[in-house]
Amino acid sequence: MGKAQPLDAHVMTKSGWKTMGEMTVGEELASVDGKKSKVVGVYPQGKKQIYRVSFSDGRSTETTGDHLWSVMYRTWDKPKILTTDGVAEMLKRKRYHKRLWIEMFKGDFGHDQKLPIKPWLLGMLIGDGDLNHLRLSTASDSVLAKTKKELGVGYEIHHAGGYDYRIVRPGQTKNPIRESLRELKLWGKHSHDKFIPQLYLEASRADRIAILQGLLDADGWVEKHGTVRFSSSSKLLAEHVVTLARSIGAWATIKPKQTHYTYLGLRKAGRPSYVVNINHQEPQLLFSVSEKVSRANATSRRKKPTFSSIEPTRIAEAQCIAVSHPSNLYVTDDFVVTHNTAFSLGLAHSIALKAQEPVLIFSLEMSKEQLVDRMLATESGVDAWALRTGNLTDSDFEKIGHAMGALSEAQIFIDDTPGITVSDLRTKARREAHVRPLGLIIVDYLQLMSGGSRFAGDGNRVQEISAISRGLKGIARELNVPLIALSQLSRSVESRTPQIPQLQDLRESGSIEQDADVVAFLYREDYYNPESERKNIMDIFIKKHRNGPTGAVELYFDREKQQFRSLDTKHSDPFS
Repeated sequence: MGKAQPLDAHVMTKSGWKTMGEMTVGEELASVDGKKSKVVGVYPQGKKQIYRVSFSDGRSTETTGDHLWSVMYRTWDKPKILTTDGVAEMLKRKRYHKRLWIEMFKGDFGHDQKLPIKPWLLGMLIGDGDLNHLRLSTASDSVLAKTKKELGVGYEIHHAGGYDYRIVRPGQTKNPIRESLRELKLWGKHSHDKFIPQLYLEASRADRIAILQGLLDADGWVEKHGTVRFSSSSKLLAEHVVTLARSIGAWATIKPKQTHYTYLGLRKAGRPSYVVNINHQEPQLLFSVSEKVSRANATSRRKKPTFSSIEPTRIAEAQCIAVSHPSNLYVTDDFVVTHNTAFSLGLAHSIALKAQEPVLIFSLEMSKEQLVDRMLATESGVDAWALRTGNLTDSDFEKIGHAMGALSEAQIFIDDTPGITVSDLRTKARREAHVRPLGLIIVDYLQLMSGGSRFAGDGNRVQEISAISRGLKGIARELNVPLIALSQLSRSVESRTPQIPQLQDLRESGSIEQDADVVAFLYREDYYNPESERKNIMDIFIKKHRNGPTGAVELYFDREKQQFRSLDTKHSDPFS
């Protein structure tokens, strides 16, 4: 459910990385937990201020200020959905600095192509092998035994003195492993210019684990405090090891270290070395040989990717995607896990179930399945997060059963066509109104609509939004039905304190302010100030009312159940 990223940001698909600009509806994505996920909507956002969001282990990505994140903090019992701007504000406070983190990626993606060299063997050769003479150097009997097993029939390992061993194929003029190394552009590489081929970096999770095990069995070690380390004189190889580690859910950093040597009694600087530090929930997963597995004990010092900085970088074209995964999460640059309308749904719920009037919802951001999940949470009173994750009790199932029965009788009609035009929306609304008189039309949200061929390539988004808002008002008058259109606000609302929306915040978005009969803004103080005493209080500010008074109304917002409730302001607290 992320709001927007620049078109050159990367998104992890089932087969590898693609740019945000390449995303199309139906694209299968890698997901945070291995469940199926695909793109269900693509929404261009125009030019936006872009921010570089960096994390404690060096990974980073670019997003807009209103992009959403699933954020965790040590005293929160569940993640909170915050914007980039919201996180930036929290980082200004010492209590949150380096203590807000995001979820780790489990790493379920990758192709199933046949690899020319078994991944563990290639990792071993890259880590401790001589790629000019097909040799390896090791003092471990376990490594030798596993190497022989990986080589298979037809290969032999001959001792070449000291800890060196040659890999040979007796009676054969060609060695397939040598030929495969040539195809992979690794043959002839020295220790300072080794790397991991892209074919292996984008392989299945099992193959990526195997090549990482080969590298760490060869050249990795475990510190007393549990951190796994790897060192190489090749910066590119060290970066690729970080990529492999992060791709399976590890926290990983890379730091340069200057080496020295003595020649003719003089101490001289050698090639720089690059040390990779890896912290994984299951450190034993990173090794395969017994002596290293036994040392890789799990530690309570679990490191997480915490937010370290958020800095403006550029103005660029941005795009939003909607995904089908229940958590709304997808994976972007450096394996960063990021997030992708509750009030309008509350209105639809009340109109359809209590007033028993038909409601037509045009959802341009969320799929119909996601909307139904939210309505189920509202009607049943079951925690929305528990409903998404399936962590339900027997009583929850009973409540959901009753809620499904009630919703099945409600006349709620959902159209989740992405980028719908005003003319298409009018046609569909007319068709429904011809069958039954509508009680309400909801459009979520206006800026994701298309102005049609008239504005194709024009680039004047303000005029396009003006045409859309006038078209929506025309539909409401023609069908004689209330029409609620959700809208984004300009960036100016974030630059003042308090951040209560004003009418001028709409003036950069076409003629919405002039066309609307009623303009209502939603504001939650604890969204901007988590320490506020007005927890879960939603203010509804009526800033324009063509046929009535303006003012403010307070509601209580139950986050877990996605419900809005009236506040009792007439009676004092009996327990005070």
